[in-house]
Amino acid sequence: MLADGYMPKQRELTFEDMDEYAAALFVRWLYGGELHGPSDFHSFQHYLALYVLSQQFEVEALANNGKFITRLRCIIYTDSLCQVMDLCRTYYRIHSMTAPAYRIEYIYAFTTGPNRMRNFLVTTAAFRCLCEAPASPEEYISSSMKDLVTKGGDIGTDFAESLIKLSKNGIVDVRRGPDCVWHVHTDGKFCANQPAEAYVDV
Repeated sequence: MLADGYMPKQRELTFEDMDEYAAALFVRWLYGGELHGPSDFHSFQHYLALYVLSQQFEVEALANNGKFITRLRCIIYTDSLCQVMDLCRTYYRIHSMTAPAYRIEYIYAFTTGPNRMRNFLVTTAAFRCLCEAPASPEEYISSSMKDLVTKGGDIGTDFAESLIKLSKNGIVDVRRGPDCVWHVHTDGKFCANQPAEAYVDV
């Protein structure tokens, strides 16, 4: 949109569904401010909306963590800026949370897929079904998740695939493990090696 001689289309200038708090986070990030991550129910939604913005604006590094940050197509190196995907995973890991149906429905409605955030949220929901005690006898999937899955489309398919993958890989907790696995690296540069977590055999 800022390129010399480029005339942006109306859809590139109109963001009817933009979350104002996510926009404020985006501006903070753009000007070098630190993102602290979600701290509660409401702020988690703002960070999901920030992920949506990062995809709409095609800002790879904001969606990722990364040691290199692409801002308006310029490469700026930083060690202190934590990014949306990592912050959301960290919040879910610390608070032992998994995605409810409405979070999954939101991210599928406002992003194009497949993408890492869709994969992460739907996999945590599948993990909950496999690992947590049912809310009542023989009720392994919540009614809200049943309603969402029965709508079909990508959500139903992705949820089924997540259940199968978790069953075959020993039910790995996707809230744990290396951040880089959850990043998109279209330029071929990958994150520096991270130390293994305590539960991982080395």
